Amino acid sequence: MPPSDEFERSGVPEIDAAVSKIAEGDALAESGERVLAAGQYHEAILQLKRVRERTDGRVREIAGKLLGCVNKRGRRLIDEDSVPGSGDVDAVLEEAGTDGESGVSRQDTGEKADQGQSYVSSYRAVRERIAEGDRFRRDEEYEAAIASYEEAKTLVEQQLTGSSGKTLETEINLGLRNARRNIQSEPSDELKEIYRDIRERMAEGDRLRSRNEYAAAIECYEEAADVIDQRLTESGGKTLQTEVELNLQKARRQKRVVEQRIAKLDSAVQQLDYELLARHGFELPYRRAVIASETVEEPPEVVYTPPSNLEVIDAMTAYYDELGSFEEQLASVATEGGQPTAVTEPLGEMLTARHPNVQGDPDGEQAVVGAAKTVLEGYSILLQKDDDDGVSELTTRLEKLRNDRGADAVDMAAQEVVRRLHDVRSWIGERARRVDLQSQASDVRNKWPGTAGTHLNLDVDVVARLTGTDAGEPSLSQFNSGLEVAERLVTLASEVETVREDYRTPLVDELPAVFGEYLHTGDINGARIDRLEEILNAVEAALDAHRQHPSHPFDRVVDYMYAELNAERFDEDTAALLQLIENAVAVLEFLNRVDAEHPSVQPAEWKESVDTGLETVSPELVEPVAALVDRMSETYWERHHLYQFEWEEFERLVALVFQSNGYETRATQATRDGGVDIWAQQRGDRVAIEVKQFDTGNLVGRPVLQKLASHIATGDADQVIVVTSSDFTDTARQYAKDFDQKMRLIDGTQLAQMLTESDQPPPLTG
Repeated sequence: MPPSDEFERSGVPEIDAAVSKIAEGDALAESGERVLAAGQYHEAILQLKRVRERTDGRVREIAGKLLGCVNKRGRRLIDEDSVPGSGDVDAVLEEAGTDGESGVSRQDTGEKADQGQSYVSSYRAVRERIAEGDRFRRDEEYEAAIASYEEAKTLVEQQLTGSSGKTLETEINLGLRNARRNIQSEPSDELKEIYRDIRERMAEGDRLRSRNEYAAAIECYEEAADVIDQRLTESGGKTLQTEVELNLQKARRQKRVVEQRIAKLDSAVQQLDYELLARHGFELPYRRAVIASETVEEPPEVVYTPPSNLEVIDAMTAYYDELGSFEEQLASVATEGGQPTAVTEPLGEMLTARHPNVQGDPDGEQAVVGAAKTVLEGYSILLQKDDDDGVSELTTRLEKLRNDRGADAVDMAAQEVVRRLHDVRSWIGERARRVDLQSQASDVRNKWPGTAGTHLNLDVDVVARLTGTDAGEPSLSQFNSGLEVAERLVTLASEVETVREDYRTPLVDELPAVFGEYLHTGDINGARIDRLEEILNAVEAALDAHRQHPSHPFDRVVDYMYAELNAERFDEDTAALLQLIENAVAVLEFLNRVDAEHPSVQPAEWKESVDTGLETVSPELVEPVAALVDRMSETYWERHHLYQFEWEEFERLVALVFQSNGYETRATQATRDGGVDIWAQQRGDRVAIEVKQFDTGNLVGRPVLQKLASHIATGDADQVIVVTSSDFTDTARQYAKDFDQKMRLIDGTQLAQMLTESDQPPPLTG
């Protein structure tokens, strides 16, 4: 049943034709016909672009994906890479086949789907016959080509109509005309022989180029070009000439790339110091690399022809670069005059024996040279450390490796040799680390008498016991951890010495005996040293406090720690002892700073709590007092605080104090206060308050009080109060007594007490 116009407009036939073109292009590219393959891809791109421009939805999306597949092939042709297989196209078609919306490879359901499939099958059959006709025509089998085109034409007339059928018919008629024209102008047998000769030369050039034999390939292409120039002049000759020129350009370009890479390889080979390598057992059989077409004047044994594979050439260049690095390492460890040693010579001989493998496995042999270089680096480390025993052991290990590989052939794979050399390098690393630890242990032993020996009463044999060297050769882990403990003991002893020098009291003279006895009674380890460091820190804190407050028994805390440590029952957290000392110091410093007459301060009781807490080493006795002091430090007013306010702020502060004591207050005008700064009232009494912010040495005298007393005489006030930040003269105090309770004086000390008892915090500074 003929397809509908809707199916024609769907773009399915053109997509299918484009897929066929892609497949033909892939086949041509795989056979080496890259120019013809590019033509097929170009036609597919044009068809897919037309579909994408006039359709939408799923069909447009599939056309876009197929365009991506074709473009990728075009880029690979330009880069002269192999084109991918049909997997990417098949994936797009398979996705279309499972998508009911696209209609690319199946219609929706039922009869319509069957009709669509039949039409697609017929379309593909026509395309196959057209492709077959094109192939026969290229092979000059024109009769067979005409038969294929006619079969395709019959299928179109019987099964295909619409625009796609007409397009196919036009293409078939063009193929028929060309095939018939070819029959009419079929060349003579002689001309056919010429064509065959040219094709054979071109095929041979292609074969040689695929094997990277570019010089020979160029020769074949040039021979084909000469035949064309001399014996072909018609259009067919021009077409062949274009194809030959294209292949000739590619071969020449590839040959130039190979020559450049070989020049780089040649440079790497020539830069080696052959005499130095030879003295250490490495004998190179040549001095330079050349390409096969180069004229060589040197003797044959000095040159060689490397492979033409670029990857192998690059890998060999990397090998000789690595060999150059190995040579530099040789020069750094060689004896005076560059003479070989028992270590460098076997390595050089091993690399010489393995050199025939370089062209076959350049990467593997480069890894061998790299591993040999690490061994030389390790050897250099042993030389720097003057480790003659280590060098002797290294020589033995390399000799064993040389014997294991066989006398006349290399029995080990490169990977195995690399592993064995890395094992040797690991051993060198461990050996060097052991030498370092031995050197550190020697330094510790040298420091021991003046440190741990004197200030911890420990014998130097402790170092050997800690590191395990008293029982043979310990593991690196045991050696290292034991040495760390020994070094910590030296540091601890130095700190003990510092404490003894700083304080010079009989109390600290006991430290070496106490600490040494503690270390002797158990295993010496990091945990026990931690405990001693904590105790030493607490001892220093107690001694500092005792130096500042010698009348208080801080030394009892030190005696307590000594006794507990000697009895092996010191399981108390030293943080609690440090807190005890810190709290006691805080209380004592507070008492030294504040006014002992302050009603909130209880000097005797607090000092008794501190002394009892220190005597009995009872942190719980001092902690409550310290907490109280801490809170008071935040609210305690002292006289110097009163001078941190401007006079207006000071008057407001005094008003707030009286308010906190139940007064109602009102400030007066600054210019007409009549000696009164604040009017206050309490329980019906009217009170006049005068505020004087004087410096400590500036006392308030009798005249101020006399001026204020007038308010009592006139009945304006029931009581007058004078408040000052400083104090009053004796005459002023005597004058106030004459008024009994009607005149009250408040000096700076009393004001500070009132502020402390109020809810007003002191200023943050001062």
